[in-house]
Amino acid sequence: MWSRLSSHRLWASSASLRPSQICLRGIAPYASDALSKPKPRRKSAPKKKTDKVPALGLVSEDLCHDILKQLGPSLEKHKGCDIIDIWPGEGLWSRKIHEILQPQSHHIIEPAGDTYKTLWQPHLEQEGTKYKWTTYDNIKEMKYLVNWNKLMEEVIPPRLATATGATSQENINNTVLLLVNTSRIVQRSIRNKIASAKSPSEPFIYLMLENLRYRTGLQSAGAIRILLWTTQNDKYNILPRDITYRSRVDLDYQEAYFAQEITGQAEYSAATRRAPAYDILSSYRTALRMIQNGVELPEYRRPGLHQKMLESLAAAEGTGELPELVSQVNELRDLESALFRGDFPTDAPHAPGEDKRMTKRSKQYTRILELRAQLDALTGQIEGKYHDSDSYVSVFTAFRNLFDYERDLRRRYPDGDRLELHTEEERAAMKTLEERLGKAWEARSGREFRRRKAVSMLTDNEEALRTTPPLLDWDRRLTEPLNCFDHEFDPPNALTLLDFQPLPDGPFIRNGGSLTRTPFVNLLRYNRQDTVESALNSMAHGAADAIIPQCPSLTDPARGGHAHIEHVTVRLLTHEQFKELHDAWNRWPFKISEEVLQMRIKMASQYNGF
Repeated sequence: MWSRLSSHRLWASSASLRPSQICLRGIAPYASDALSKPKPRRKSAPKKKTDKVPALGLVSEDLCHDILKQLGPSLEKHKGCDIIDIWPGEGLWSRKIHEILQPQSHHIIEPAGDTYKTLWQPHLEQEGTKYKWTTYDNIKEMKYLVNWNKLMEEVIPPRLATATGATSQENINNTVLLLVNTSRIVQRSIRNKIASAKSPSEPFIYLMLENLRYRTGLQSAGAIRILLWTTQNDKYNILPRDITYRSRVDLDYQEAYFAQEITGQAEYSAATRRAPAYDILSSYRTALRMIQNGVELPEYRRPGLHQKMLESLAAAEGTGELPELVSQVNELRDLESALFRGDFPTDAPHAPGEDKRMTKRSKQYTRILELRAQLDALTGQIEGKYHDSDSYVSVFTAFRNLFDYERDLRRRYPDGDRLELHTEEERAAMKTLEERLGKAWEARSGREFRRRKAVSMLTDNEEALRTTPPLLDWDRRLTEPLNCFDHEFDPPNALTLLDFQPLPDGPFIRNGGSLTRTPFVNLLRYNRQDTVESALNSMAHGAADAIIPQCPSLTDPARGGHAHIEHVTVRLLTHEQFKELHDAWNRWPFKISEEVLQMRIKMASQYNGF
């Protein structure tokens, strides 16, 4: 009787217990009845409304003056144009460029209209004002890519309907100038819609560049110049300084426009930096171009490396010698080559009485370590990041010696599209270099050497810089960017200004061609770290032997090629070489179908997408 009463009490009281108490009392089978009841929803406290302080953007008149002074000659052709200004914010930059160009109309497209319109009201109410405020409710916050497309289709084309500046041959429209500021796009507004975006503003920037490349949307009435303010991190995806980050953008887009950084901070992320020697050589070439064109930056706006390069050039003027910084780079190259050949050891013998437990370096190797540390400190690198081990530097030196000898032979025999060895001495020298490279790979293979990517990065960065013209737009820059500071912006976070100047339409662009949209080139670039031979053979057996001989630019040093194509990676190929490979692949009777290529692209994108 007692057991029945106790069980009845448990049954009666179980509905009022929490699930954890029910389980503790040993009636877990009936916990679902208690869990099935919906819990009352808590009412959240109403959020306090606070006045948002608008981000003003650029607030330094001095920086505006310095930028416009540097851009002055190139802005002459845009005087009296129509300006389309997207996300201008407070508008200091917009008003300064308005004063210089005196446009026929200046269209302000500001999604946060209520926030910024009061700042623009005095300029909008002036008599005879050229400013026109555009309100577009569908893009009030400009959150998603579809809204940007609507802006292109519904707002901007009517503004270009009367444009008459595009020529039939060049298809460049100088009567319109586009000013954009993408730095105010909120992070959370884009992540949920476009998960692959590396930054919230990246999809919008690439859409603008795609329109510029294919002359569509905004660029349908002729190619328009774009002056773009964006964050420091975004510029490395658009204007890479390292061959590792040479993305799909560079292949097609370099045929459509020339990109250059006008202002930004000299310091940049360690993830995007290459070995110091390449930055020094690139700075040296840019300094010579600036001197030749009569361009000089204000002293307080000069990047640190540029200032040191100018001092080095001034010290070497009239001596007939190279600047000290370039001489140090060459000295380091020579010493590393001598170390690789075995001309001197890394360790020196100990003198009688010295502690043999302490490592003693040879004089030459000590000088190598000193030069590496000096170059690291000069360019702000982390000490030893690129020189922490000679295990892969020796292989890189073997590659470098081989490619340097190819260039030397090309200078001796400039005629012909293939490198030929005319004397026994040349054949012997080439054979020795090839054997040294093979032995270096052998000695560093297996478990002792796991840095093939490091060797490829060093080799490819050097070849990208030494190709004529260099593969990266950054190495082709006409001037160094003006240095800016955080306090010149509001909020205090330095932005960067990028200039995209359209190039005349070539035959490839006029025909609507696109290499990156073809499955063959797309799959080839997914294997960008592999050699050209390996990437072709991975598509179809024997493809390399059949296709490479039909592409003369691959082995022509004057067109960015190499006689030893077996050592050249895919990411070193130029636009011309990709096009030759694509045409040769289409002529090959044993090529695989595009459906199979598309399937392989989907498989490859799971591992190493762009």
